[in-house]
Amino acid sequence: MRTKRFWSVVLLLMMAVSLVPKITFAAAGDTPAHEKTLTVNNDGTYTIALSVTGDSQKEPNKANVIVVIDTSSSRITTTGNTEISLTP
Repeated sequence: MRTKRFWSVVLLLMMAVSLVPKITFAAAGDTPAHEKTLTVNNDGTYTIALSVTGDSQKEPNKANVIVVIDTSSSRITTTGNTEISLTP
């Protein structure tokens, strides 16, 4: 049962990582040109402006992925007690 749980966690982590946007994996030093300004409004508030320029969004690499999960239990047999073993 531990191996089933282990692979479930591995699959969950793989799916979670695939949801993270690609831009978060940008290499250090790939910072786009940017400018930040802070203006005092003299009434206790501030105005913050951020301007960022860079390349247009690139098309992500696409991959065909198929995940097959067998839930039929067709390869599991009982041994007479509560233990379960896989048939070869």
